[in-house]
Parts: sequence; C-alpha cells; structure tokens
Amino acid sequence: MNVLITGASSRIGRGVLENLDKVFNLEDEIWLTQRTSLIPDYPSFKKFNKVYIIRDSSSKFAPKVYDFVLHLAGVVDTKYCNRPENAREVIDSNVGLTASMCQSAKRVLFVSTDNVFSGNSEGRFYTEQDSIEPANFYGLSKACAERVVIHFGGVVVRVQSMLGVDNRLITPMVRTLQGFDHLPFWNNIFLRPAYLFDFLKMLRRIYIGEYRNVIYHCSCSGEPLSRFDIADAVLNYFRRHNIPSSREEMPQEVCTISFPRRLVLDTAWTCGQLSVNFTDVRLAIERHLDVLFEQA
Repeated sequence: MNVLITGASSRIGRGVLENLDKVFNLEDEIWLTQRTSLIPDYPSFKKFNKVYIIRDSSSKFAPKVYDFVLHLAGVVDTKYCNRPENAREVIDSNVGLTASMCQSAKRVLFVSTDNVFSGNSEGRFYTEQDSIEPANFYGLSKACAERVVIHFGGVVVRVQSMLGVDNRLITPMVRTLQGFDHLPFWNNIFLRPAYLFDFLKMLRRIYIGEYRNVIYHCSCSGEPLSRFDIADAVLNYFRRHNIPSSREEMPQEVCTISFPRRLVLDTAWTCGQLSVNFTDVRLAIERHLDVLFEQA
C-alpha cells in the first residue's frame, strides 16, 4: 500500500518514524512530507523497501491517490492560532489541508486534539460522543477538520499532551530542576497526558482494520494530575535516581487566567472498540523520563 504521513517532522511525527515498523507493513511504500525540519535517516527506515521524503521539488513524483494517510500536519501553537491576524492561515492549514488529504486518499486517520472541548467539565471526562465546545481557535479549527474527515469516511484520534516524545509539558519541568527559571506550575489545571506507545498501538489497530466514520480518544489511564502534580512527579524522579537538582521543591501557584481547568478525555469506549488498554499516567511519566535521561 501507498502510505502518506504528513507532519512527519513534528514531535509526534518523529515518534512515529522511530517506530515505523510497529504501525505499518514492511512491504508498504511510505511517503513522508517535510516542510522546515529535516527528517533524519531513522534506523526503522531500513526495514522498509521504499521510504520517500516529499519536498517541494519532488512532490510531483508522489502517488496521486494514497491508500492510507496519517495526517499530523497543521498549525498547533494555541497562542499563534488565537491571534486574529493568523486566522486565515490556521484555517487553510488545519482545515483546508485536511480536506485536500481526504480528497486524495482512500482512508485518512486524522490526529486531533483535546482542545475541541472547553475543559470546564466540573469533574467528568469528555467522551468520544460528547458535543464539541472548543476551548480556543485552535480547537475550533481542529473541530472543523474533524467534520471534514468524518464526512469523507475517515477516522479521528483525539490526543492529549503526548508523553514519549519531546513536549512542552515535561521539558520545562526538567529544565526548572536544572537551574533554569520558569513560572510556578499551576495546581488547579488538571489533565491526563497521552503516551506514544499507546498511540502507536491504536494506529496499528486502525491501520489493519476497516474502521471508518469514527472518533477515538488517546489518553493515559489513572487519575488526572495538575501541572504541579506532574512537576512534583518529575522532582521525585530526580530524587530517586540521585540526579542533581537545583531545587528542593517545585514552585506552584493557582491559575487565575482564562484557561481550560479540567481537560481530560475519557477512553472507555475506545478501549472497548479497539481492544486496547492505556498506560497509567504516572508510569508513562516514569518511562518518558527514563528515555530522556538515557539519551542525555
């Protein structure tokens, strides 16, 4: 099959490329889009007969119709998306590009976001069937793209902040303990990240199945944690592994600005439909840090 991965040089994209053989068949032709960040020659590529990197100069050689598209590309910076002057670019990228992918593929798996919900659920988790109420313009653009994908018979996977890849959640916490300045971590903003290897299992199930017109959720299991709870878990990891730290405790404060207070995806329905289980959030944090410090 011809497989296209858009946004292959993104954080999640790089995580997929490092584990390409865990998702796709070795006889598949893999096509990767590359915009600004260069895609390195991952060892996983050598297991496949054909891996192509599409640049502007080589895009004409790509198949006109793909059997399967893993669509990761888009504008994801929420602050950038919320600026009115960027609205057209965000819609073109997050909705227009998605429509183009759906029109040039037999099947599309679109990776969406928890930001399609407001994050003010007062204790309950958001299910796959809940009505959307976007938290911001980024979430609105992704919600519009979801409708396009479902209209064309595709699959949507909503993810939360992803552990197992470089991210904006854990990295500032580690850097704080390494002596870099950072604002206190909010103790009243709750979330439950996703984990790369759970995501990869989902991708494999969806890829080999004939799933269409459906929305799934990817989020760790266990109780939601505040950002401070996660920062404290990072501090405890430093202590247990005798990693030098510049702090005895993590700074914390109450979030007083307009921000999603409790943005947590329910996964019970997804688990039942795909026969998957999700990693406990605290274990996922441990595994994320294990890999981070193995590479250091």
